Amino acid sequence: MDVSVVIDVSGSMAGRGKINNARMAASELVGLLQPTDRFSLVTFSDRARTVIPSQQVADARTLQRLISGVSPGGGTNLYAGLESGHAQLQQHEDGAIQRVIILSDGMANIGVTDPASLTRLAGAHISSGITVSALGLGLDYDEDLLTAMSDAAAAATTSSSAPVSSEDSAHKPPSWSTPG
Repeated sequence: MDVSVVIDVSGSMAGRGKINNARMAASELVGLLQPTDRFSLVTFSDRARTVIPSQQVADARTLQRLISGVSPGGGTNLYAGLESGHAQLQQHEDGAIQRVIILSDGMANIGVTDPASLTRLAGAHISSGITVSALGLGLDYDEDLLTAMSDAAAAATTSSSAPVSSEDSAHKPPSWSTPG
């Protein structure tokens, strides 16, 4: 399995525990991955930044320490974050399950902010096996945008889906519910 976690570190993530919930979810995910799985961490505010390039989860504690160091500030360039998350996964084309997991409040305000463009990008790489799950953080997250982004990848997946083996489903990341 290849996972690229894309965390919103914009200023709006500073309040109401959003950044703490994002760190906790990403760290928990790393703890659930196998040493042979690959993980990357991309953060975005005014621009995207790769904090952890795609690598096997050989040392989960080091990855979790890097995750705990992300801090908020700046605007929200969600498009750049998603593009960078896709790029981390495109490095590996070995048939592994590939998923971008966005942890954000969805308040896109820099770069491409048009919901239709963000939704198109979310589903753009499904033909190469990359799916997107967008998880909203905080009580004020943009539910419409993040749901549309997840649905774009899901719609493309179900229209061309193959049966999922029990081994595949055992490696799917969990869903998190993060309060306020």
